[in-house]
Amino acid sequence: AFLEHKDPNLRFLCLSLFIKLIEIQPKLVAQHKELITQCLDSNDETTRLLALDLLAALANDKAIDGIVAKMFDHFRDSKSQGFKDQVLGKVIDICSKNDYEFITDFDWYITCLIDFLEEGGFTIYDKLADQFLDLATRVPVTRTVLVDLMCVLFEKVEYMDKTKLLLVAS
Repeated sequence: AFLEHKDPNLRFLCLSLFIKLIEIQPKLVAQHKELITQCLDSNDETTRLLALDLLAALANDKAIDGIVAKMFDHFRDSKSQGFKDQVLGKVIDICSKNDYEFITDFDWYITCLIDFLEEGGFTIYDKLADQFLDLATRVPVTRTVLVDLMCVLFEKVEYMDKTKLLLVAS
């Protein structure tokens, strides 16, 4: 009931409790994934970031695509560059966790990263560049796709000041 309450302080309290509870009862917290996702729409930045942390903690190989899709929807709808940075950073963190343990389709993951890149509005180009480089280095099956995508990026004028991204592309 606290997650659905109009008072943002009660929603924040509930999310804070869920952060602690997820370590011992992840299935209980997972039952409230939709309500947690709705908290990403909150006007309160702290509430949004807690909800983002909870969704990241709920990620597993079966739920990763749905969680990333929900994060992308909120990324796209957000006007806050700071929030966009946090969302993209979380997506990279959860997808690359433990040597990409949740990723079974690397083409899907690369497409997701390109979707974030094309949507824009963030500033963590270096982290994104590092992720592309890590994928190309550690996951050989991604190299052909990444080379093709990086060639396209190299030609786009809007990325000219994103030095590290262009270095990876070259």
